[in-house]
Amino acid sequence: MTEHQIRSDAEFILRASKVLNSTLDFDELLTRIVELTAEAVGAETGSLLLYDERRGGLIFEVALGEKGDLIKEFVVGPGQGVTGRVFETGEPAVVNDTQSYAAFSGTIDKKVGFETRSILCVPLLLRGRTIGVVEAINKSRARLFDDQDLRMMRSLADLIAIAIDNSRLYLQARLERLENQSLLEVAKRVNSALKLDQVLQMIADSMHQVIHFDALAIYLVRPGTRDIDRLILNGFDEHQHDSVRLKVGEGIVGWCISNGESTLVADVSRDPRYVKARDETRSEIVAALFVGGRCIGAINLESNRMSAWDQHQLELLRAFAGQVSIAIEKAMLHQELLEKKELEQELNVAHRIQRTFLPRHQPVIPGYDVAGLNIPSEKVGGDYYDFIRIIDTQLGIVISDVSGKGIPAALIMASFRASLLAEIRNNFAIRTIMAKVGKLLRESIEPHHFVTALYGVLDIPNRVFTYANAGHNPAILIRADASVKFLKDGGLPLCVLEQATYAEKRLQLRVGDLLVFYTDGVTEAFNEQEEEFGLERLIAALLAVYPLSARDIVGSVAQVIREFNGTASPSDDLTLVALKCVPI
Repeated sequence: MTEHQIRSDAEFILRASKVLNSTLDFDELLTRIVELTAEAVGAETGSLLLYDERRGGLIFEVALGEKGDLIKEFVVGPGQGVTGRVFETGEPAVVNDTQSYAAFSGTIDKKVGFETRSILCVPLLLRGRTIGVVEAINKSRARLFDDQDLRMMRSLADLIAIAIDNSRLYLQARLERLENQSLLEVAKRVNSALKLDQVLQMIADSMHQVIHFDALAIYLVRPGTRDIDRLILNGFDEHQHDSVRLKVGEGIVGWCISNGESTLVADVSRDPRYVKARDETRSEIVAALFVGGRCIGAINLESNRMSAWDQHQLELLRAFAGQVSIAIEKAMLHQELLEKKELEQELNVAHRIQRTFLPRHQPVIPGYDVAGLNIPSEKVGGDYYDFIRIIDTQLGIVISDVSGKGIPAALIMASFRASLLAEIRNNFAIRTIMAKVGKLLRESIEPHHFVTALYGVLDIPNRVFTYANAGHNPAILIRADASVKFLKDGGLPLCVLEQATYAEKRLQLRVGDLLVFYTDGVTEAFNEQEEEFGLERLIAALLAVYPLSARDIVGSVAQVIREFNGTASPSDDLTLVALKCVPI
């Protein structure tokens, strides 16, 4: 190469870098990439193919020339033709005579009426993996692609891969922001309704803001039966309605409800569970609806295209289902309460529902002894605790207290619980979960209400507890040497500020440690002399029962408080959770 050629190539690469980095808009970037490709090596046209996991091959993202739109319809599998081989091997290919090159099939040329005489194909490499290929097609003026062209294309391909990655990250962040905004808007609007039928119809009408679909069905199961109690349909012909009236266990939807799971089916014709209800349906996505820890129905979306959705959209539908479950839960509670004419009947119903929110069984975890206890001051209250199995090696522990008492506090507690479980499924950091739950609650409850909560995740094998405290009573850590530590790190109670932020803290646990969570009904219990039980008495009581099991510890402390109360009636709910680190 002459000095002039070297300088000219360097100037082009510098200009190409500026052009590629001057936009984050994906469509605009794709066009610039192919224009630069053709210009770089003096080709008649060019094309860019990126790997699509859902379709299992390379997709023509953009191709110049009058046949460009037709070419975009094709999928090139790994190893298929020149392009597929370059993608599979990660090595470039220069073909100056396609007619004499065995790997060149010419299938696409025949279908779109195009003639590929020569091709220079280079892989797009990013962090050790191939994300696609870029092609220069038909060297101008009947010349041949040479080593200089190959060097130029390799240099350009490095810039292209980085630019595509930056644009995708920007697009993903923008999409997630819009999705989260849509979820919040939908949740706020749906939570404004109290009638169940109205809530379900609003959910159906709002679904297009979150995910595109061709048909929708919302199923609710009648408690204690295997029958569908309510059914909302969009996109189904009237004669198809009987086909979608399933029982639990029938069809993909019935399977999801029966198993309490969500699923994505790329091709319904290959799924034996599928019950045909629409001739046009090619793919289906279903998210289960949970209320009070039980699956009460599902949201079902159907598309006329195969592989219409990916895992991200399944997670998005799960998050949507988690958000609207709050409104369904509230509407169901409201409807149930309206049916009761006497206050005692209302309290009995609310008490029964609220108790289902609490753990039915204490978790059994090798190396740990865990137990919880809740004693409401009324038939329903605002205290809540739970053990949430996130993955096999992680256990979530939450304790919370809602301002106020009775049914209003129970409804807020139910909304808090549903919001927390929905955000935990999104796999956010603990500090982010607290902020998101607080923001959602603030939009759905009265301004004067607030919730204190302490939520943490126990790393079971490593004995690490990571937590955030949202204005709740600090949990007490008693070490084996009787030293005491308080878990205070976090932030303000939920719903106090619109844009509240939270800190999270890691705590290393050791064998012999006792970690106790409690609500203010423990320390603020009063006796006949109006003396407060207080933190000092609580610590003394815990030290006295330290050798006992977790179950006996919470039971013994509750008994000490009852004896302290004497004849005085409890003024608040009492909740205790104990976690002991024991030898395996």
